Amino acid sequence: CGFAPSVVAYSSVVHACARAEELEEAAAWFRRMEEAGLQPNDITYNSLVNACARTGHLDEAAMWLRRMEDADVAPNVISYSSVIHACARLGRAS
Repeated sequence: CGFAPSVVAYSSVVHACARAEELEEAAAWFRRMEEAGLQPNDITYNSLVNACARTGHLDEAAMWLRRMEDADVAPNVISYSSVIHACARLGRAS
């Protein structure tokens, strides 16, 4: 039909899965995005960081932050505040 999914379309699906706390599904869509040759952006990564942080998966949130940096996508205030709020909520200062 001539429709080629875009970064916005994939990021929207990743975000929807992340909001539903479907972390594995969000990560699967992230992989599909990369396999389609599209570069995830800060919104895509922040969806995953935020979902992991909200659900108490701080190690996974940190992994997504590292992947973000490795991909030369700069973490921003949303990236860091998601993790900081989760650490505070879980009583983890380090």
